[in-house]
Amino acid sequence: MDERRRALRRRTYLGARVAFGAGALGADCIVRNLSGGGAKIMFSDRAVVPTEFDLTIPQKCETVRARIVWRRAELAGVALYTR
Repeated sequence: MDERRRALRRRTYLGARVAFGAGALGADCIVRNLSGGGAKIMFSDRAVVPTEFDLTIPQKCETVRARIVWRRAELAGVALYTR
């Protein structure tokens, strides 16, 4: 299989929070891998989240804007970008 990522991904196990609706709504998740431009996140169940949201990773002290690129059950691949 061809690698389509532009940046090297690192395996992680970081607690994170998806926030949307002006921060009033959200869901907890785990960041399973991370690269400069994207991440794979895992939800504890089939959480309903919009296509775009803020992803906060407390251990890295950062919040970035994310857009879902693919979704399979409780896993999602997201593109990360700054506002």
